[in-house]
Amino acid sequence: MSNVTIRQFEWKYLDQLAVMLGDDVENASTSSKSASNDSRVMELRRWLKQPGLRPEQDCLIGTSDERVVGYAYLIPET
Repeated sequence: MSNVTIRQFEWKYLDQLAVMLGDDVENASTSSKSASNDSRVMELRRWLKQPGLRPEQDCLIGTSDERVVGYAYLIPET
């Protein structure tokens, strides 16, 4: 793996993020094993668009060679 670059979340990374998270989702629940990537993308989009979440400000994406390899979602306390 080459160097990892940390970037602010952009919606263009949503599909890649859903694919990366797919393995974790499938391992966490047997009911999710049949979920298609499209449904993962829809679930992730729905989660990120919840009131009070600001992915463009609070989510960081790790990329390597323009491929998503990690993420962090920061939840600021008020």
